[in-house]
Amino acid sequence: MTPFLVRQTIRHMSDIGEWTPISEGLTSAGAGTYSVQSGTYRLFGDVCFVNFDVFWTAHSGTGGIVIKGLPFAPSKVSPIDVVAGSLTFSGQLSAYASTLNRIDLWSQATGAPLAAVPMDTAARIWGNGWYFIDIYNANRVP
Repeated sequence: MTPFLVRQTIRHMSDIGEWTPISEGLTSAGAGTYSVQSGTYRLFGDVCFVNFDVFWTAHSGTGGIVIKGLPFAPSKVSPIDVVAGSLTFSGQLSAYASTLNRIDLWSQATGAPLAAVPMDTAARIWGNGWYFIDIYNANRVP
């Protein structure tokens, strides 16, 4: 199939499904004990809309928090809206879907650079947003 036909096929593609968000630490992934791990997605052409809720009551990871398990790999960095409960951080919480197929959590205090939000032993994070996928490699991430 030529790149043009692939692009046209993807533009008319629509899919709805579920995914399982997994919290990990950047320095050491660790393991979590989860109360809630739910995610949904909707794919329209080369745009993937995601929603997620992840709540862990114990975690052994270290370093910055990332949420893995996105249903499709992002082709560009895209902001994701997040809200957190029982999470320790200072400043404003922000997140983005990265081309490394994960959502990175960051905090920013006034006048300071972005800093990775460190893994907490227990926290809940809700999020939603959208990102572009690579139309030439649109297979669902296993």
